[in-house]
Amino acid sequence: MSAEELRFDKQKWTQGLAPICQMWNNLYQRETFEKLEITQEHLNATDPVEAFVYMEIAVAKDALAIVHESITTITKILQGTEMLTAKSQKEATELLKGGVP
Repeated sequence: MSAEELRFDKQKWTQGLAPICQMWNNLYQRETFEKLEITQEHLNATDPVEAFVYMEIAVAKDALAIVHESITTITKILQGTEMLTAKSQKEATELLKGGVP
């Protein structure tokens, strides 16, 4: 895609990004991940494998929260309820190019 094609055009962006946003909203169940409580006790487990698994869960929760925030922002921009920022534009254009922001 050229730079011109990636400029904000609500119709083009909606066509390219709305399916991604809808899929994310169908797949991501925020309540499920919010219920997962990883405490310091979990992270300091005596079994190193158990501690590793809990650390990975904590990292995954953080990554999911970042993705959710980004997709939510893009959805609001497409709906016209939030302003486009440099950060959200960069994330959206990466998605439009088939990349990972």
